[in-house]
Parts: sequence; structure tokens; C-alpha cells
Amino acid sequence: MKNDAPGANAPVNPASDAHVLTLAKKVDDTLLKSLIWMTAYHGKPVSEAALVAGLPAGRFTTPKQAQIAMEQAGFAAGVVERHVHEVSPMLLPVILFRKDHGGCILIGRAPDKVKVEMTAEDAKDKADDEYEAAYLPILPEVGPQVVKMGVSKVKAFYSGFAMLVKPLGKVDARAGTPAAKSEGHWLLSTLWRYRRYYWSAALGALLINVLALAGTFFTMNVYDRVVPNHAFVTLWSLAVGVSIAMLFEIIARNVRARVLDVAGKKADPVMGALLFRKAMGIRMEHKPASAGSFANQLREFESVRDFVTS
Repeated sequence: MKNDAPGANAPVNPASDAHVLTLAKKVDDTLLKSLIWMTAYHGKPVSEAALVAGLPAGRFTTPKQAQIAMEQAGFAAGVVERHVHEVSPMLLPVILFRKDHGGCILIGRAPDKVKVEMTAEDAKDKADDEYEAAYLPILPEVGPQVVKMGVSKVKAFYSGFAMLVKPLGKVDARAGTPAAKSEGHWLLSTLWRYRRYYWSAALGALLINVLALAGTFFTMNVYDRVVPNHAFVTLWSLAVGVSIAMLFEIIARNVRARVLDVAGKKADPVMGALLFRKAMGIRMEHKPASAGSFANQLREFESVRDFVTS
């Protein structure tokens, strides 16, 4: 979550002494630390080693390397040239490139102004204190706290280039791949789609009918030729041939039943989905006034579908 990122829970109005920076530890590559903070802020934390994997090793991370690293981590990153006051609030937080080969995170603009810090000589010439607009950056070398900094200080270290980072959007594929819009009749188009199965079943039916004639021809030949002539050798030959024909007939029937079963299992969900999509997409002016009659029509379509896929 975004609130898990260091500094994400920092108040918009930091304490009055928040601008006093206390160096906690030395951080050489502040741009890399800014990238780490940004990944954690968007709920996709990445380690330093994983973020710079495959990039040229160096003391500082360059803006180009930073952009490549964020893109490899699954973010949309772009470097733009903007004045600090031109950064839209919708793009925040952004990474500001500093003149010292580093970076920091700009959280937003402070609601109140801060006192302009001047040297002792300049302060003598001015009787009243001057105030300026302030921004809320996170300086990695200071820590994860949000600090308040005047616009003059920000302009002093800001190079004029910023990196806009947003996580890439992902399509929710839990519902499956959307099916292409079907054209044609809901029944005939589906049967034509699986026509190879039905052609195979038709050829199987033709073969079964041809083999079924073997029993008839066997009976005719036995009564006409075998019995009058006592041709037992012919009888055994015919019996072997008819047995082979009956065996092939059994195999053909099983294969045809298997092919029709596979075709029915494939066509049934397709036709069911088409019918349901048509029923849900019907316009209100075309829908029957009675819900019972509409359900009865759907039941008739279901009976046709069950007959075809059975």
C-alpha cells in the first residue's frame, strides 16, 4: 500500500523546526534512494540490487539509468523539463533531479509560507522579514521525513528536470479472454465451427451402415450356397469375414460416439454462452412484457441446444 512507504504518513504541515536538517547517515546515491522510495510508495517495493540489475555500475545513477530501472520494475517513467511550480498536483509525488547528480522526492506544496533565509549583511538592509512559498520534499540523505523548504532553496539545487513515475495498469484477466463478437446464426455458425467432428461422425455412420450389411449377406449366402452344397469351408470363410466386419463395426460405433461426444462438449458451452449473451444484451423495448414467456423462449432454445449436443 502507499502508506507503507517511508515518509508517506508524514504530515502536510510539518513542525516549525522541520526545516532544520540533521544528517543521519551518508547517502551517496540519493537518486537511487529516491527510486526505492517511489517503488515502496506505489506498493511495489524493490531492493536496490534488483532495481539496478543489468545497469552499468557507477557511483551515481544517471537520469537515463533511473528511467530504465523504473521501467524494468514495472512502472511508467518519463523525464520532463518543468519548473517546480509547473508540476501538476495530479502527478505528485515526482522525483526532482538535483544539480549534484542526486535526486529527491517532491511531495507537494506547503500551505503556508516560510521565512526567507538571508545573510547577516542582507538582513541589516531589510527592516521586516520576507516570506516565500514553500515545498515539501523528502531528502534521502536526511531521512524519510518530509521537510519544509523555501522555493529559493529548491531552485538552488533543482536542475529543472523531473521524473514522473506511475505504476503500469494491468488488465484484469480473471474473467478470461474476451471472446470475439460472433457473426451469423447462433446454432449453424457453431456447428460449422466444429464441422470436422461432424464430418468424421458422418463418415463413421456411413461405414457402420455398410458393415451392418455383412450379417444380411452372410445369411443369404449360407441358405443359398452353403446349406444346399454342404460347403463347410465356405461357411467358415464367411464366418471369419463377418466376424471381422462386426469387429470393425463395433470399433466404428465407439469412435463415432467419441467424436460426437467431443463435438458436443465443445459446442455446448459456446452455444450456451451465445444464448446467454444474446439474452443479456437484448434491448428493453424488444424484451417480452412477461418474464414467464421470455423464460419459456429461452427454455425452447435450450432444448434445441441439448438435442444438438447430445
